[in-house]
Amino acid sequence: MTWQPTEKWVETAQPEFLYYLVNFAPKPSELWLRVDLAYSDGTVETLTPQKITAVSQYSVYSIPVGFTALGLPARETATGKQVLSYQVWLSNESAQRLSEVRTYNVNREYEPNTLFLLFANSLGGYDTLRCTGQTGRAITVKGTAAQRALAPDYLPTSAELFSRDRRGEKVLTVNTGLLDGDALDYLTELAISEEIYLVCQEGFVALVPSETALALRTDDEDLAGRTFSFQFAKNEIGYSALPTAPTAAARPTMWVPANTFCLINENGLRTGYLGAATLELRYQDDSSLVKPRRSKANAPGTEGYTAPTLSGACATTPFVNTLIEKPSTYKRNNCGDGMEPTVATLSIPAGTFGGETADQLQSLIDHALLVMDTQAYANQYGSCLANPAGYSYAVPADRWHYRSNVPARISIETADAPYMGNAWTMQGRGGSFIYATGSNDLDFPTTSFSGYQWRIFTYGTPGASARLRVYKNGVLFRENITVYNQDGYQYHALFTLLADGSTGYITLVSGDKIYVQLTDL
Repeated sequence: MTWQPTEKWVETAQPEFLYYLVNFAPKPSELWLRVDLAYSDGTVETLTPQKITAVSQYSVYSIPVGFTALGLPARETATGKQVLSYQVWLSNESAQRLSEVRTYNVNREYEPNTLFLLFANSLGGYDTLRCTGQTGRAITVKGTAAQRALAPDYLPTSAELFSRDRRGEKVLTVNTGLLDGDALDYLTELAISEEIYLVCQEGFVALVPSETALALRTDDEDLAGRTFSFQFAKNEIGYSALPTAPTAAARPTMWVPANTFCLINENGLRTGYLGAATLELRYQDDSSLVKPRRSKANAPGTEGYTAPTLSGACATTPFVNTLIEKPSTYKRNNCGDGMEPTVATLSIPAGTFGGETADQLQSLIDHALLVMDTQAYANQYGSCLANPAGYSYAVPADRWHYRSNVPARISIETADAPYMGNAWTMQGRGGSFIYATGSNDLDFPTTSFSGYQWRIFTYGTPGASARLRVYKNGVLFRENITVYNQDGYQYHALFTLLADGSTGYITLVSGDKIYVQLTDL
């Protein structure tokens, strides 16, 4: 993740970093840092100084590739040879190259004015610019001037004018030294960077870039340099000639769990265990964060891996379902002759599913009901009524009751006023006994009507046949075969025969129960 030239000159003390985004399918299981060393005697040696054994997809890895960071001084001591240049690249666990090859030529000549600038590039990484030109420093001191009245007996040392809050703004002027054409164009990265550091004995000192008019490379420039001006990000409020403090001993560090979460089972219920998605590096003595911040995935088999632990914070799931019972959309289809199937009841016991939010819980419940609602479930848990016509129902006083086996395909109405029923022709009419289309288990007043005044509709496939049976108080009252007309329905007078087989009137008394059964043939 850099636009700097693939070949550059470096010093042995120069910090260098490369950044690599893992975006492979399939993802490599390991990342190897590969280095080719070119020695002064003409020999070449290939090393693998670093391996990453737990690789995360879509993660960016920061890789130090400076001369010292790669351990090359110790390698020179061990071999007795100087490293003139080295090349670095990344490979997978099979030593197959994944990244481009970058070459670093090691400068062994004396440079009187060497300076390093570390800055954020436009791709999110940090690049190092080696500057070999002369460097200038200047300080502009500012303060607050004030005036005060003097006492009549003032002395020569008394001051009427005085200055307070004196502070110095330091400015650094850097000359890059001679660079070739590609490196000149690359200086645009430094000019637009918003985060720049001066590498010195104190560490990385923050600089503030000033407005820069950068002259881009002209056609006839092969070697040239540029000048940049920066302001130190901290003002000077005092002067000291003390030497730089010695490097403190390395503080022991540890990986600490971060981004914790409660583990859940397949039903969304918390298991009581607390896990960590990532680990971050902290100091052991005071648990403070190591800067710059370093974090990684909490993967088994890697350094610092923390397994889930029992935690009271994960003992209770925030949202848990209560008892859920819902009619199935399927009826049994394996009942015996003369028996009537019913829909099954979809049931989920209380405490079966859980969720961190109400929406998560409802999503799990909806999915479970959808999976459960099948014909096989209805055949297993649905009922077969041996005598559906003899149903039990508490009929109100002065009312008779109506029920059908397929409400979606049977409706009832009166042919004349007073209008009653649930047929589509009744919708919109006023009255206490007008019911919605497709409704069932209806109560009507016990009034005598001629047989043709109560009628029913049956619906089906045009030209198909069906058997219609009418029961009164569990006893078959009427049975006939009907054929649906071209529009897919038929009218039927509800009472065309009395119990003795004659036509005329029928009287329904309080508590009577009518059952209409439609069976396709």
